[in-house]
Amino acid sequence: MNILTIDTSTDNDYLCICSTDKTPIQSTIKGLSHSNAIFENLESLLSESGLSIDEINLIAAGRGPGSFTGVRIGLTTARTLAQILSIPLIGFISHELYAASAADRGYAQIITALDAKKKRVFGAAHSVCGVRAESLVPAGDYPPEELLKKCDPSAKTLCAGDGCSLYAEKITSYFDNCDIENEITLSAEKTAEFVREKAELIAPGGGDYREAVPFYARLSDAEVAKRQKETGAAR
Repeated sequence: MNILTIDTSTDNDYLCICSTDKTPIQSTIKGLSHSNAIFENLESLLSESGLSIDEINLIAAGRGPGSFTGVRIGLTTARTLAQILSIPLIGFISHELYAASAADRGYAQIITALDAKKKRVFGAAHSVCGVRAESLVPAGDYPPEELLKKCDPSAKTLCAGDGCSLYAEKITSYFDNCDIENEITLSAEKTAEFVREKAELIAPGGGDYREAVPFYARLSDAEVAKRQKETGAAR
């Protein structure tokens, strides 16, 4: 089975292709608009893999939370491809993939957090059992303090993402032993393991592209303004 994974919930455009009989490969494009980069990235990765787009059997796509625009572009691309190719699409919480990629690095806890503005982060926390990441705090929209207080301050912890580096002072004062990384580093091998496990859970006839919807964790500013306007008009 040939699986294409897409995650654009950070500022990076991340794609990974894994095949049953080949070493998984990945590509990350930084600093460009997702809408400009994603198809160029995909074309390049397919060429490197020796596959055509018609040979992709399954797509997995990050649902967020993270960049509203990024999540929307990544999922729209995944849904469009799945519909055109008539193949299954799996949506996953992006922070689960982030934690899975770091689960073998020797940490007892992994916090992943992206700057959500307004003194909040799109974050999650995972405990590590062996080399598997298990949910400790589900992905969501949190004040940094709320995310931290649900974690063990004495556990060796990796804190990754720009939301962690932004609140580094609070984080280092909370944990006895932690490392902070501004970038969330993804692994092709771990991505392959992660999506294959997800693929095994698909029931016959499952993976409908319409079921892969964004998880924004909160309303956008435009949606908040719209609701306020509607509420005001109704009074």
